[in-house]
Amino acid sequence: MRLKISCCTLLVVALGALPRVYGQHDICLPANIPASSLDCAFNVKPLTLAPLTNGQPYISPTDRTHTPYATYLYSNSNVMPAPHRTSGEAIAAAMQPLNAKGEVDVANGKIVIVVEGISNTYHEFNTFIKSFFENNPAMNPQLELINLAEPGCNLLCWVNKGVGSVDPQVQIVIMKHSNNTPQEADGAPRFPQGPFTTAATKRFPYHADTTSGMLRTRVLNLKKKYPNLKLLYVTSRCYGGWACAPSANGYSEPVALEEGFSTKWLIDGQISGKDPELAFEGPNAKAPWMAWGPYLWDPTWTRDMFSDGVHPCTSGGQVIVAEKWYNFLMQDSTARIWFRDNVVPTAPANVTPKVISTSQINLAWNPATDNSGSVKYKIYRNGALQQTTANTTYADTGLNPATLYCYTVSAIDSAGNESSKSSQACATTATTGVASHESGPLEYKLFQNHPNPLRPETEIRFQLPGASRVVIKIYNSVGIEIRTLLEASFAAGSHSVRWDGKDDRGNPLANGIYLYQLRAGNFSQTKRMTLLR
Repeated sequence: MRLKISCCTLLVVALGALPRVYGQHDICLPANIPASSLDCAFNVKPLTLAPLTNGQPYISPTDRTHTPYATYLYSNSNVMPAPHRTSGEAIAAAMQPLNAKGEVDVANGKIVIVVEGISNTYHEFNTFIKSFFENNPAMNPQLELINLAEPGCNLLCWVNKGVGSVDPQVQIVIMKHSNNTPQEADGAPRFPQGPFTTAATKRFPYHADTTSGMLRTRVLNLKKKYPNLKLLYVTSRCYGGWACAPSANGYSEPVALEEGFSTKWLIDGQISGKDPELAFEGPNAKAPWMAWGPYLWDPTWTRDMFSDGVHPCTSGGQVIVAEKWYNFLMQDSTARIWFRDNVVPTAPANVTPKVISTSQINLAWNPATDNSGSVKYKIYRNGALQQTTANTTYADTGLNPATLYCYTVSAIDSAGNESSKSSQACATTATTGVASHESGPLEYKLFQNHPNPLRPETEIRFQLPGASRVVIKIYNSVGIEIRTLLEASFAAGSHSVRWDGKDDRGNPLANGIYLYQLRAGNFSQTKRMTLLR
């Protein structure tokens, strides 16, 4: 997993005076700047804005018509429409690593994610990389994340960038832009001399609609810049704080909240089909599949902003945003399939038990393989988990004498993906002292059951000269199979199994003569026994 970060390492914001650098030691301020500042900013009484997700009609304090606008992230719900999600899931499931030429290369290719946006985005994703992405074993090891977000470059700056160099390896883009200076695009003054609302371009919905159009232009350019771009996750800014006009930076509320409508209208244009140029399907698709990422606007974070009221604080807002993105990418059905390491290790092979004594059986197995290169093993005895180990051997102690124990082993990687269980292998602890096969060579042998006649159960003993796959079946007196008593792998040595006089369905059998047969390797032997209740 490789990381790339843009060359900019300092954030410079023009505040009408000397540039200021924001870094680790800046003062964090509470996000809740008093709403009383609305009196001077908008000539309205104090009010509290609600997030776009609350479902209540929104009336902007900057909209002189006082028109209510429907909220929700999507058209009429915060939940992505099912057909659109299904399309995104299909795209995600088909995603393959690509080489630098954009060709599928499963072994050595990369799934490249590009992050672009403003200074907020830049700092938030630097925190994301350090806290959640870098050296995280749960990540797909073939991911490459490139943080191209650029301090001092708002949405107008990005739109003016055009296409630039083409990169066919990029398949996913994460985007959080803001258009804090729409009046520059429309010829209006940069800093209005009167209250915030005197600039028509700052009023709602003009500002949000203009911003949505700029986002649309950027999306179409992204598809040209990244011809293999498949998925685009968009979100809007965090809470921007209240400030009295004139605002030097244009980020104060309700701009940050209202730019959420810009994202909503952009995505709705694709989902509804009202904007054909945003179609993501078909040979001439001009846009990637689009959806909301995590919705970030929230005025309740207690340590959100730097002292400029604009940028998420290093110790507060940046961490909150980074964690929201991490949880989204790990959990969303259109992202987790490529974001997480979902490759399951191979199952351990050739699990071999070795009887050591009346109370100990040692296990050994061939190592599993995994794309992460690192696995641990879970040992199950008679279906119950006993231990997890990084070794390919295990000593099972504290067992009972003359008792059959059956084992399976699975492999689990550092991302928590667990393989299927190995084939079952069984062994019986020694009756007394050291297991009998330790004292000399053995041969295949099936012993007479004991007791015989059986009332109501009996023990069937057998021995093996080497590790073998063993099958023991019960037949009636005319040779019809009625019970598969045992089918498992065993180590060399003496073993036993008990029969309770019942068939495969658990029904008690009638008194009479029955046959039991042992098959192991090329060896086969059959003996008679009597059932007498």
